[in-house]
Order: sequence, then C-alpha cells, then structure tokens
Amino acid sequence: MKNILTMLIAFFSVISYAQTQSLKPSQRVQQEKAFGETFESFQLFTAVDHQKAALQVPSELKDYTVFSFDTQKLSSFKSKVPTTMELQIPNQKSAISLELVKVDVTTDDFEIREMPSGKIVPRDASVLHYRGIIKGQPNSLAAISFFGNEISGIISAENQSNNMVVGKLKNSDHQILYQDKDIGHLNDFVCQMIDNPKIEYTEEQLRDNGPNKAAVKCPRIFFDIANDIVRDKGGAQAATNYIEAIFNQVSVLYANDDISIRMSGANAWTSNAPFNGLNNYRSYRNQNSFNGDLGHFVTYDFSGGVAWVNSACSSYKYAVSGIRRSFSNVPTYSWSVEVVAHELGHNLGSQHTQACVWNGNNTAIDGCYQTEGGCARPGLPSGGGTIMSYCHLTNVGINFNKGFGSQPRNVIRNAISSKSCFQTCDVGGCSNGDNVNVTIVNDTDCTLNYFLSNSSEVVTINAGQSLQRNAIVGATWEARDPNNDAYDTFQIVCNQSTYTTDGSCATGGNPCEGVSPWQSGVSYPVGALVTYQGNLYRRTSSGWDNLGPCPTTADPCEGVSEWQSGVNYPVGSLVTYQGNLYRRTSSGWDNLGPCGANINALPSDGSSLPVAIVVYPNPVKDILNIKINNVSDLSSKVSIKDINGKTLRTVDVNSSPEGNVEQILDVSSFSAGVYFVQIINAKKVITQKIFIE
Repeated sequence: MKNILTMLIAFFSVISYAQTQSLKPSQRVQQEKAFGETFESFQLFTAVDHQKAALQVPSELKDYTVFSFDTQKLSSFKSKVPTTMELQIPNQKSAISLELVKVDVTTDDFEIREMPSGKIVPRDASVLHYRGIIKGQPNSLAAISFFGNEISGIISAENQSNNMVVGKLKNSDHQILYQDKDIGHLNDFVCQMIDNPKIEYTEEQLRDNGPNKAAVKCPRIFFDIANDIVRDKGGAQAATNYIEAIFNQVSVLYANDDISIRMSGANAWTSNAPFNGLNNYRSYRNQNSFNGDLGHFVTYDFSGGVAWVNSACSSYKYAVSGIRRSFSNVPTYSWSVEVVAHELGHNLGSQHTQACVWNGNNTAIDGCYQTEGGCARPGLPSGGGTIMSYCHLTNVGINFNKGFGSQPRNVIRNAISSKSCFQTCDVGGCSNGDNVNVTIVNDTDCTLNYFLSNSSEVVTINAGQSLQRNAIVGATWEARDPNNDAYDTFQIVCNQSTYTTDGSCATGGNPCEGVSPWQSGVSYPVGALVTYQGNLYRRTSSGWDNLGPCPTTADPCEGVSEWQSGVNYPVGSLVTYQGNLYRRTSSGWDNLGPCGANINALPSDGSSLPVAIVVYPNPVKDILNIKINNVSDLSSKVSIKDINGKTLRTVDVNSSPEGNVEQILDVSSFSAGVYFVQIINAKKVITQKIFIE
C-alpha cells in the first residue's frame, strides 16, 4: 500500500548577470554570515615537537609546524560535518584561524572506476572539502580537505608572495604546515603547450565582461589517474581521494576569479594505462568515451605538463600533468595544484603570460621567461606571478592570491561563455550516500527494535526514549514491536534530522477511534495517525501510508456539497453529482463511487498518478503560485537557492494524504533573471523554467 516517493522541491536561481552571486571564497564567507550562519571554532590539532617525535624534516624548510589530530575532537567534527566553521591550524608564532565554508567539488553523477577492470569504486563518505579565508584577511585564500586521517590544503595570506601548504607527512600520522618558497628551487616545471602558431587575442576576448555565464556554466573535468599514483596511495579509492583534494585546491583558484569547474569522474589505473603522453592519451580517449568536458591525465612519471590551447568542445580537449609525489616525506600540494590549474587554463583558452599576445598590442604580461613571439621582455611582476606564468622559475614565485591575472582570467571566462558544450552548474548539496546525524524517537508505549535494511545492525529504543546516531542518506530503517511485527518504516532523507515513531502497540477495537482528522497546515511527525476521507493514515518519512478504511457505516457524501456550474473548484475538492462522489484533479474529475459506500482515498501501490507541477504567472514580477499534484510523500520545504547552492529562502509546506501542495511565494525581492522550479523524486526530475522580471 506504500508509494515511497522522495521529493525535493527547490528553486535553482540564476541571478541576473549583473548581480550574479560571487564564487569568491571571501564573499562566500560574508554571504554565510549575512544569512546568520555561525562559524563554530574547531581545534582539531595538537602541536608536535618533531625532534622528540624523531621525524625527518628536510633541512630546506625554515618556517614550519608539525601537528597531529586529536582523535576525539576529529570524531566529533566528523559527526557534525559543519557547513561553516572556524578552523585553528597550529603555526610557529600563533595559530592560523581559517573561516571556511563546506563545498561540493564533484558533479551529481561523479563516479570512480578501477581500470582496466571497469569495477565501480564506492565513494569515500569521509571526504570533506572546504574553502574560505584567513580570519581578518578578506584578500586571503584557503582550500582545505579532510579524508581518512589526513588534512590537505593550501593557504595564501594577504601581502605575501608565497603560499602555505598543509598535509600529511609520508609514513607518519603527523601533519605539517610549511611555506612553499622554502622548496621553490624544485619547481623546474616547463609547460609543453601545443597551439596554432601565435594565436592573437581579439579585443573582445581580452575584455572584462564580468563573471557572466562563466559563473553559471561548469566545465566538467574527468581524471585518469596513473598506476604510479594508485600504487603510491594504496589503491583506487585512496588515489582518487588524493586527486579530489588537489582538485578542491585547483577549483578554489578558479572560483576566486568567479569561474566554476567540477570534477565529473575518475579512472584509477591499477596496472599501466595504455597511454603515457598527450597524443596517445587523446587517441585512447577519443575511442573511449568519458563523463566530462575535458580529459586530464595525472601521473608522477611526466616532466611538467602539456595541453592543447582553447581545445574545449573539440577532439583535442585533453591535458597531461606531471604532479609531484613528495619532497623527502613532505607533501607538495601547491606544486601539483599549479601544474593542474595551469594546464586546464590552456584547455580553456589562455596562453602563457610571456606570450606576445596580450595588452591589446601583442606584448607580454611579464618577463619571468623568454617571450614567446619575439616581443620585448618586460620586467618581473611585484608580489609574485600568476597561474599561467613561468614565475616559479624566478625568485618572485607564483602567488595564488593573484589567481590568473585580469587578462588570462577574461580570456578563460569569455571562452567558457562562448562554448556550447558546457552545462550549467548543479547546486550540489545533500545526496544519497552522505553521512548525516539524526535523532530516532520512540514515542510509542512499547520497546521497539530498529533494523537497518540490508544489514545485521539493530538498535533497541525503549518507550518514550530517543537515540542520536550517524546515518546514511537513502538508507531504510524498519521498527518492529515486541512481537517482531513490523510497526514502522522510514527512509533517511536530506534536510530531516528527527524521525519519530508513535502510536500504541496495543491491538483490537476500532483503529480510527480517538484519531483526529487530518488538518492542512499542521506539521505531522513521523508515526502520527490521522483520518482522511474515511481512511486511516500513518505519517512516514516519505509520505503517508493508507492503513485502510475506518470501520463505519456513515455516508462518505455526508456534508459534501452538490456540484455547481460556474464554480472554480481547486484540485482536491469533493462534490456530489447525480448520486456519486467526485474529486477534482489537475486534469478533470475522479468518480470515487456512489454515495453510501466506503471509498479509499488513495490508489494502491503501483497505481499512483504521475507528479505534476504548475507555476504561474510566468514571467512573474512579485507573487508566484506553485501547485504540485499527486505527491505521495511529504517533502516539507520549498527553497530558493543561489548558484552556489546557498539557500536564500525556505518555506515549510504540507501535503495532504491526497498528495496536493499549493504554495504562494513573494519573489519581488529577487533580481530579474532565469530561475528553475524543480521536483526530484526516485524516478525522474521535473523542471519548470520561470522568469522573474
């Protein structure tokens, strides 16, 4: 008798181009604060005396700190999974306070495969990614990832030309924070960019057109991970975690220039891949499709990087990055981040800053390397070079705070805007498989055993008691009474933290006796019983269960008015007509049967009507009407979100057992632009585009 329909209702807003929500980490932090989010302080680490711990740290490192996780605090942090936080990282003089916002760096259809077997590798649910700034330094930059017993990240402070690296020491449980300038002499990377002879940029390509579509479109990056990385990291999942952490740091550099990129999948090669360079990688990939817009091969066994320029949406949409394993036992994330970000920049249209194609007069931006094209060599940039430069070969280095620099940034933005193959960004957020913290409440008069489906796990909760625990979104739990009879089932869903089972375990008598009729506008907890149109219903986490008709001889037509011509009946209205009872639907009238007979209010399993949505007026200026029919579960929120997945407004809604939702939203305060009303259930996604004037 159940129709389990998981529904999420969301407005995915694309704010007008002139007022697009920023992707910049500093502005993301300010947006979260403006929405009332608190940045709880987490002190997860304890400083370690590396000499007493007998750790071998390279002599080149001058300014560094070694620390370890406090396991109890780390466990508490992972159970909370905060969306915003203030993270304290030990440093020599004083701790560095980072203000961070949780982000998603992968697409909704992200998938890991072990190659060459093709076996799908499950996602590591412990992987968390954050972006933000150093507290009090709005022009700083930080990207931090957690996976297993590791932290990985880069930090770029204001008014400093170098970057800080944080990561796990090899063959140790300790972590380290150090300045990447101390081992800058190792960065001998030279890019083997492949392009047509001297591609000169037009005035339009160099023009700053604002974030425009580049902040809305999301190039999807697919990675092939070489066997040397897979072996070094201990398997496909661990290697993918490592590359995903690097990608978080790469994507924050793009986000700081209001450019969105997402990681769409990875192949982790457990034996040697059938390619080792750009040309044979292109040949392989053009014969073997992949889920992405750009293909990127990462390996230890490659000197520097190589990529085709402005190659997206073509058969040359590939790059190879030779990332570094480590220096001694010290992680070298900033180097790997620079290589990958640099080669992706080529794919997305940018040439080197030393190329004679810039400034509107075919000159170079900087003189960190001999010019490409024969123009005069300018001087070195103050404060460090940018991502598409060779300034890592000089003493000025590359400053991640400076990003791509204005002209390469504009070229990349305009290239993304002009490409038809790039899709709009998904907003990420909660999805099946995510870890969440929930409270299970037994509000019955007996002890219940809760069983996790497809598992031997069982939890016992006494009458009137509750239990907090970690759970997986999408998992189904079944509550059984002392007779081992099924009493309740519920599924863990997004945006719900409490699951209540109530009622009486006693049997016999009239099951509807003492049960109140369903009322619109009331928020019913899981397990609540109501009567509706002569039937008994129990609230579940995904909707209402029709438990059958109430024993009665009453006429179901009693109190129902006769149909009248000219009356505009809303969906769900009941009328009598020529001795029969009718219900109004979105497409007409359902004949529920003759008066004087019991009537079941909902169809049985397998006969549920398709979900339908109507929004009007469209375009809309101020008041938007939303009608949703045939919803058999109770998703309790209508949300308005920005392109970063930030919820701008949330309104609670209640569906009747019949499955209808009507909601009015005032959208007059939102900027003009394109929005989407979207319903997501277990079988399909229904999307309705609207325009706000």
